[in-house]
Amino acid sequence: MDCPNCGKQNSGDSPLCSSCGWVMTWPEEKPKSRRLRVTVVLVVLATLTATLIVFLRSYVVQPRFHRWNCRLNLNTIYKDLLVYAIDCDYEYPTANKWCDLLLAHPTHSFVVSVSFRCPAHKNHKCSYAMNPNCEPNSPGDMVLLFETMDGWDQFGGPELLTFDNHGGKGCNILFNDGHIEFIKPSQASKFKWNVDKAKNE
Repeated sequence: MDCPNCGKQNSGDSPLCSSCGWVMTWPEEKPKSRRLRVTVVLVVLATLTATLIVFLRSYVVQPRFHRWNCRLNLNTIYKDLLVYAIDCDYEYPTANKWCDLLLAHPTHSFVVSVSFRCPAHKNHKCSYAMNPNCEPNSPGDMVLLFETMDGWDQFGGPELLTFDNHGGKGCNILFNDGHIEFIKPSQASKFKWNVDKAKNE
């Protein structure tokens, strides 16, 4: 830097002019670019936000969405089961072909093929099974339909019940009075599966 008093060039490490002794005032070193720092902060925040969104979608929102839509499927099937029963001397479809009979029934108006699949497993043909012991005049708290592994026209009892469709946290069960419950694995034996026993141990 040139001395403003005598004009002699001085090095940057001397506080005084080497020629005239003038006190040199050196310009301050410019700070790092604020724009760069802001950009880095924004990138980090964007990455954290994206990670949080993926986490919430995969482990919170999507499972609840699947669980809710699974309930809607069972509710849809129940409506057509009632229509079928009214049209067929108040009897549900034969358990070993209930899916086929329900779809083939001329007055079915709610069920479509996608209604038989749990949304968590779109490659399934049918994610539900029928309790063959349940009839329209059975108690309202008797199990009618429940979640099971992939198949078609499946029927049986708690031995077919699966919790895998919802990550092992539980499954949806449709009862004879039309209400649906999401039950935990520990609750599976507490529900009514046949007429003779109020509770299955």
